[in-house]
Amino acid sequence: MDDESYSEFFVDRLEELESIKAARAAEVAAASDAILLPMASRYGVMERQTWDTQAQEAAAYLADAQAPTPMLDAMTTASGVTKTVLAQRIMVKRLSWSTVSGAVIGQAGKLVDRIYAAMSVDEVLAVPINITLPKDSRP
Repeated sequence: MDDESYSEFFVDRLEELESIKAARAAEVAAASDAILLPMASRYGVMERQTWDTQAQEAAAYLADAQAPTPMLDAMTTASGVTKTVLAQRIMVKRLSWSTVSGAVIGQAGKLVDRIYAAMSVDEVLAVPINITLPKDSRP
């Protein structure tokens, strides 16, 4: 094999390896989503878009009862739940979701790091894609 053919062969193998790494990383993302999406889907898309605002207002209110909380005010008016109870519920759910999603995302990141550190197709394919929930997880 001449130098040019060898270079082309090497480039082709490198491109193949990178393509397989990208495909395996996509499998990791899908495995992560398979765990987290069903949990998140218990709530509507629009409600999920308010989670950060809810958590910010709840934390602010629990730190200072005079903090402005327009979203919590609307939620308490509509639900009849006291603002303190609502703020506490929001913070418990936030902590639970952060714990569960953080564990899943951390495992996924570790797997992706292992995939991209692999030096051969066999090494890439040997990375087991296994993501689990932490014990007693209830977001």
